[in-house]
Amino acid sequence: MFAQERNVIRLVDKHATPSAISLSWVAAPEGEDVSADERRVITPAEREARKAFREADGKVAMSEHESAQKAFRDNFQRLKAERLAREAESKKAKPRPTPAAKRPTVKRRARKAAPT
Repeated sequence: MFAQERNVIRLVDKHATPSAISLSWVAAPEGEDVSADERRVITPAEREARKAFREADGKVAMSEHESAQKAFRDNFQRLKAERLAREAESKKAKPRPTPAAKRPTVKRRARKAAPT
């Protein structure tokens, strides 16, 4: 994400571990491949600029996430209210039939065991 915005910084190893990623950033002109021999140390000013860009990107991402969650919750509550209204309406429209009277149960005698 950072590399796409600046077009100057590219990640050398896309499959590196998070601790190795910070070491693998290199500055290079756009369109050129960077070999391991051409790596250079990042200046404190570049580091601060990257930190500022990361923080700004994080704030934007969090605000997008929060707005998406709010839209989801609002839609969920609206659908739930509609469902509850439908269920209440269907209960009023159809009276439940009364259960039929139960027949009394008849006790059966136990069978005798066959002699052995």
